[in-house]
Amino acid sequence: MFDVDRYLRTLGHAGPATATLETLTRLHRGHLEAIPYDNGHVAELDLDNIAVLDVDETFETVVCGRRGGICTQLNGMFRRLLAELGFETDLIAASTLFPGNVFGPPIEHMLVRVRLDGDDWLADVGFGGLSFVEPLRVCDEVQTQDGTDYQLVREGEYHVLRYRNRDADWRTSYRFVPKPRTVDEWEGAFDAMVGPDAPRGAVEPIIRRRRLVGDEQLTQTGKLCSTVRDGRERIAHAMVHRDEHERVVAAITAPANPGQDLSCKRKDQETMDVR
Repeated sequence: MFDVDRYLRTLGHAGPATATLETLTRLHRGHLEAIPYDNGHVAELDLDNIAVLDVDETFETVVCGRRGGICTQLNGMFRRLLAELGFETDLIAASTLFPGNVFGPPIEHMLVRVRLDGDDWLADVGFGGLSFVEPLRVCDEVQTQDGTDYQLVREGEYHVLRYRNRDADWRTSYRFVPKPRTVDEWEGAFDAMVGPDAPRGAVEPIIRRRRLVGDEQLTQTGKLCSTVRDGRERIAHAMVHRDEHERVVAAITAPANPGQDLSCKRKDQETMDVR
């Protein structure tokens, strides 16, 4: 059953939980550390509407069980937590930039907008790629977090989220219209992403997992793993060996323990910079 105190303990938050920017920042970073993004269980969702959740089951399995999930699960539950704590929130829909420089359907990714003291802040604890680890203020200024630059750029009606690692060019994550959405609007989103003619039982998305471990973001995409630390991105694995694959997956999905090294970079393995 959904329980605010259990949720806060899962995120490692022991202090006051008032509706302030400090609380939001701690919870946002704590969420990325405690609960991974993992699209490996998407078939368990209602594929007619991936935003319709069994709240209690999702809370037990995805949050407290730390199995992780996709954006609608992670940001949906996070939004529920923030609302319980007294934050003013809205759901926002975004479209991810895919290979070929093509954006996905307009209602695809789910974000949370939080309003605090007259400012709008963007929260996202459910993105499969490189993630801002603390809330972003909705403005056009460059905001630097853990060595990576983020910027929200206006392009017509859209806000476009860009990021830039050290010694690299700007790249685009997704774009969104800052319009409040309801859960019902995600109806058909899954079919729009995979194609209306794709047999659902045959759809096997490339496994994508992401987690923040200390000051390092780890991302698994199929047989590859990338790491970002202090704004420097490296391709750390081309996981062709089962043992290596299992070790990296464990690093992303295992619950964090103080003192445990969950980095996916091995001392005896060379890595290459991504420019």
